[in-house]
Amino acid sequence: MSLLGVDLSGVTFLAAAGIEALLRCQADARQLDCRLFLTGPTPMTYRVLQIAGLLEQFGLTRPRPDVPGHPPAGSELGMVNCGLTG
Repeated sequence: MSLLGVDLSGVTFLAAAGIEALLRCQADARQLDCRLFLTGPTPMTYRVLQIAGLLEQFGLTRPRPDVPGHPPAGSELGMVNCGLTG
């Protein structure tokens, strides 16, 4: 299984349309036997995904990104920027 990381470090706003796009990408990745995960979420993005109940689904089960001394969630897996962050 391949891994595909989406870097969210430049995302300043995440609404329903953005969440839907991420979920569609994840579904497409599964069809290609690929695991999509998110990296570098800003505190706001992390919170939106937390409220939506999607942290674990996107591999963000580590401490919040605004906690000093902790690397961004998913960073230990490596990262591929697939262009979703603009």
